[in-house]
Amino acid sequence: MEKTYVVEVDGVLTEADVRRFAAGMVLDDGTRLRAAPLEIVPRGAPNMAPVTVTEGKYPQVSRMFLAVGKAVVDVKRSRIGPIVLDQAVPEGAVRPITPQEEGALRAMVGLDKKKR
Repeated sequence: MEKTYVVEVDGVLTEADVRRFAAGMVLDDGTRLRAAPLEIVPRGAPNMAPVTVTEGKYPQVSRMFLAVGKAVVDVKRSRIGPIVLDQAVPEGAVRPITPQEEGALRAMVGLDKKKR
């Protein structure tokens, strides 16, 4: 399942970083990682970008940025699959999913609408 994070790094993100993430990478310990689109936002902060991963190798996001020479200063998950996370919900708190989100999750895994 795709997970998107907004990452702030110590340094400036470059097009070379975008290409490395798009190609997938092998970390120093031999861990192979799939391509993870990194998007540099025009006119955004040069040290912040969203990155989308499809694996969950802990702590994958930080290790990927270290592989391109950038230490992670902050990382926040912004999306899990079809659900965009509400940044107004305090850390550690929860909210119920909406009917639309439930439908999107069911469609993603091939389930019909909830039968009552």
